Parts: sequence; C-alpha cells; structure tokens
Amino acid sequence: MKIIFATGNKNKMKEIRMILSDLGMEILSMKEVGIDVEVEEDGKTFEENAMIKAKAIAGLDKVKNMNAIVMADDSGLEIDYLNKEPGIYSARYAGTDTSYDIKNSLLLSRMKGVPDEERTARFVCAIAAGNTAVLKPGPDSPHTNQVMKEIIRELFCEEYVCLVEGGIETADQLLNDPFDLIFFTGSTMTGRKVYEAAAGNLIPVVLELGGKSPCIVDETADIGLS
Repeated sequence: MKIIFATGNKNKMKEIRMILSDLGMEILSMKEVGIDVEVEEDGKTFEENAMIKAKAIAGLDKVKNMNAIVMADDSGLEIDYLNKEPGIYSARYAGTDTSYDIKNSLLLSRMKGVPDEERTARFVCAIAAGNTAVLKPGPDSPHTNQVMKEIIRELFCEEYVCLVEGGIETADQLLNDPFDLIFFTGSTMTGRKVYEAAAGNLIPVVLELGGKSPCIVDETADIGLS
C-alpha cells in the first residue's frame, strides 16, 4: 500500500513525508507516479477543493490499479479584516504567475492603517483522504441500525458512506460487488461465505473478533480504577 499525494509541489511533499513518516508507507507525488493532469478547483471551501482533487486523481484508471490511498489538500490565508480574503484564491491572488512577494505587498497595502487588534488572520489547510464504504449491519437490531443510518446521513454524503439494511439475500448480493476490502464479524457459517466470496474476487478480508459479553456500568463503578 502506498500514498499518492495530489500535488506537484516539492516543498509540500517534503512536509507531508515528514508528517507521515511514522506510517512506514511510500508517499509519492503525482509527478512521481507519472500523472500530469490539471484539476479544476471550483469548490467554495478548502474542504470542497481538497475533495475535488482527491476524487479526480483517485478516479484515474492508472491510480485505480495501484492499490494506493489518494490524499489531496487545499490551503490558503484568511484575513478577517478583508472578509477572509484571499482564502481559497490565495494561490491565484493577484494572478497565478505573480510571486508571493507581490501578493504579500498587495495584501499589506490593503491593510494599511488597520489597527493591530484588527489584523487577525490564519493559515488554513484542509486535507482529504480515505475511501468509500458500505455498512451492512445485522437485521436483528433495527433501532440501532436506524440511529447509525441517521448519524451517517448527517456526517457523510451517500456517495462516500452508506448503510444498507436487509437480510441474508442482501448480504449475498453485496458480497458479489468488487470491494477493495471486507471487514466483518459474524458466525462461523457467515465467515465461510464471506471468505469464499472474497477469494473468488481476490479481496482481502479482516475478521473482527468479539463476543456477547454485556456489562452494566452504574454509579458505584470506579471509572478511574478501571
């Protein structure tokens, strides 16, 4: 497994490799894997632009065959007095070919005479990474499933994470889909079916081991000791 970071910026790659050095994974730029594409960043937030880049690169056929995680970022300067400009347009502020010296000089000229207490600003960076996921809970806990569904709908777009309900037939249909990884827990019989289906499509499988060991925590519990 490797990480492809959607940038051609050498300095940014140095920082990313330093930050993620403890992962022990190979981290490559688009150029290093032979990708030379321009992605239109037409989002309205740093987060949207990061997602746009990550999805665009991850969707390339070349990348799909690499067994790689795609990461992308968008960053910029927000100045409160200037209504958070230049924001997502920081790299294009005053023209894409202008140096940062020119950009900074223009910003300082616009801030001339502004009191120190109003010269607040911040550097913002959003990073997009991860994968899409399909959750298939058991059919015997409908109320829990409903809570999970509501949480997922609130936090994620359905195209990224979704929850599918149903019984054995639904589970069997899902096992025919070409997932990159199957993570499951269940009975020995369920395990046999999952591994058989995964083997047919060369899909790696992770088995979560657990058990039914209910406990009740009341006011007498010593949480600190536990």
